[in-house]
Amino acid sequence: MLLDSQPDMTVVAEAERGEQALARLCQQRADVMILDLSMPGIGGLETLRRARLRYQDLQILVLSVHDEVVYQQQAHLIGASGFISKAANPERMLAAVRALAQGKSHWPELPGGEEATGLKAVIDGFNTREFEVFCRLAKGLSVARIAEELCVSYKTVANYGTCVRRKLQVSSTAELANIARALGVLPNHMP
Repeated sequence: MLLDSQPDMTVVAEAERGEQALARLCQQRADVMILDLSMPGIGGLETLRRARLRYQDLQILVLSVHDEVVYQQQAHLIGASGFISKAANPERMLAAVRALAQGKSHWPELPGGEEATGLKAVIDGFNTREFEVFCRLAKGLSVARIAEELCVSYKTVANYGTCVRRKLQVSSTAELANIARALGVLPNHMP
């Protein structure tokens, strides 16, 4: 409904399952495909892979409730043109679709300017363990994996993760990854 309400957009097809989405692409050409990673059937990532193999010029925007950086990385590696969280406001969704329709990519924004300077000061104030947990969370590692790597308990890592998120005033791993890339802790490109 959101897309159809826009004068510059037309929804040409909808599908509930990955297999249906691929079949509809054969029947009806689209400029931008919005793909839910959690769709039933072959799933969003496999649908993305197959669509990319068949339609190299198709712009594919991944929409997901999973905003952790690992999902963004997988989508990027398979060939998505952009990624947006289902929690994003409608204006961001429309901006993402318009960007893709113009041949641009759309990935979560990185903070910059004064905001980056403030975030750097917060990170510089982290103790060693907080920084280690921050870096690993930003890379998309699970709490269990981080606990194993640092030889500490799961609860200890979870507590540090909560502290790091509170200090940076973020709630998701994707936001931590964006901050880490903006500040040079992680590379700016998706691996």
